[in-house]
Amino acid sequence: MLALLAAGFRVPFSARFVVPEEQLAIHEMFAVQLIASGLLFPILFRNLTTAVIVIATAPLMVQMAGIIAAKAEMAPLVAACAYPTLWLIGLALWAYALRGTKAQLFGITAATLLVVGGVLAAYLGREFGAPGHPLNWSNRGWLGPLMGGIALLENGERTGTAWVFMAVHLVAGGIAVGVRPRLDFKALKPV
Repeated sequence: MLALLAAGFRVPFSARFVVPEEQLAIHEMFAVQLIASGLLFPILFRNLTTAVIVIATAPLMVQMAGIIAAKAEMAPLVAACAYPTLWLIGLALWAYALRGTKAQLFGITAATLLVVGGVLAAYLGREFGAPGHPLNWSNRGWLGPLMGGIALLENGERTGTAWVFMAVHLVAGGIAVGVRPRLDFKALKPV
């Protein structure tokens, strides 16, 4: 809700922020949803009821952000709603597969690194890469869920790299649930 309020009240997050500010409401919603879900996924998916509630509310929040941003096209909005929903389904699979506190902490670290690390890698590539070249969003969609989501918003719903990343995420979560590894994390203690 804070992301929606920030967009609705036209809060600028930088000196050269887009005018009108509410145009980036879906971008802000993606950032909040994906970063928060990566940091909190074992808590968000403790049981089936909370998992269903969290997964069901994600597309509703994106739709509300789409209303604020005045996005009228149906196909891009459906893709924008589906992308974080699929990310949350994959996280729910991982939350079910990871047993024990240490395994869940490793999962939180990996999910957060996927979300934030991809954006950081794209930023560093843009900052220290070839000057004068525009950022090609469609080539950066594989760098994590946040970069993939923004690539979908910037290039349209046919951005293949974003959907490939999401498919790999879902397949890996499905495999983890099928196998449900019983790792002994005590063996990872330093001597």
